[in-house]
Amino acid sequence: MKPDVLTVTLRTVTPLFLGGADPNKCAELRPPSIKGVLRWWYRALDGGYRQQEAKYFGSTDEGQAPCLLQVRPAEGRQEWPLQRYRDLFSRGSGTHTRNGIVYLGYSLRLGENQRKAIPEKTQLRLEVIATRRADENARRAWAGALWLLGHLGGLGARSRRGLGTVALQEWRCEQGSAWAPILAALPIAHRAENHAQWQEALKKGLSALRSWFGEAPEPDHTCLGRGCKMLVAPVGFRSWEEALNEAGLRLQEFRQRRPPDYGNVRDYLWGGRLTQAPERAAFGMPLTFRFGGGRTATFQPEHHDRCASRLLIRVVQIGEKYHPLFVLLSGPVCPPGEKVAVKERPHHLLDPPDDAVLLDFFEELNRFYKAGRAPGAGRP
Repeated sequence: MKPDVLTVTLRTVTPLFLGGADPNKCAELRPPSIKGVLRWWYRALDGGYRQQEAKYFGSTDEGQAPCLLQVRPAEGRQEWPLQRYRDLFSRGSGTHTRNGIVYLGYSLRLGENQRKAIPEKTQLRLEVIATRRADENARRAWAGALWLLGHLGGLGARSRRGLGTVALQEWRCEQGSAWAPILAALPIAHRAENHAQWQEALKKGLSALRSWFGEAPEPDHTCLGRGCKMLVAPVGFRSWEEALNEAGLRLQEFRQRRPPDYGNVRDYLWGGRLTQAPERAAFGMPLTFRFGGGRTATFQPEHHDRCASRLLIRVVQIGEKYHPLFVLLSGPVCPPGEKVAVKERPHHLLDPPDDAVLLDFFEELNRFYKAGRAPGAGRP
């Protein structure tokens, strides 16, 4: 019997800073990195993932997954041109310097780190081979995760901050394949010619996914729940760098020295009391505050090294222009029941912040773009 294959083409919109045998020499696309991301998006999609994930994606107990993933190897040696981006996009001076793309690419050139990337506009080819055990639900899980990766997702380092953005370009199967009705329900938004068409295609695809999997009523992890928000900036740019810089400026100008965080943490270091982690910790941890005299305060989850941000930044191409995309996923700031630790004071445990600051950020984005401000024009 001929294998039932789903052939998928993704296109890199921004560079993919992936690992490899030596990430400082070459970035490599490997099947495990793709499958891990697909599992993550499936968990974000299906409120019942705990009962079904092993069945759909495989485990030591359930055995091999009903769908097998093959990835055409891809690699790249592109570097992060930090100085070029400083020259192109910096404005202001000293502590008032603003540079959105450098802000989002933080850590790509720290110290001796010279991570390499697969360049933008690279075609990535995947094949999902359905075995005889692949029922409709398993196929929906795989196709839904692939669709989300190709519309809202990314791969590699700084992928939640716009790098590693990939766009679903095409997927196809043989006529009469069981994949066909599933693909028909999930339109590819990147084929849209304008902003409105892109949004409509995204809305239609998300609606189909929710009809298949429902929503987690009280999400205990990052997911596409009821509180999820999305905003595609109506302004378009000639290059992905300009679009990513615009997205970074919106976040940088909102966050930098936003009261009362710095004042509260400064007072804490000088003997004051703190019972709740700074609200900025809702954007992700670890979070470090630095003050004069070399004093620092680093906030991190009590039992984990990090807590990933629920805010995703992407760059999408619509027609000939590139647009920033902001996605706020649902879920708790920290895993349920977990406190926030202060690295410099290991016995001090704080309550995690709520997500009010994330909602404020989205409200500010809406005000900014509704006001029709020029790109990069400062805070609304």
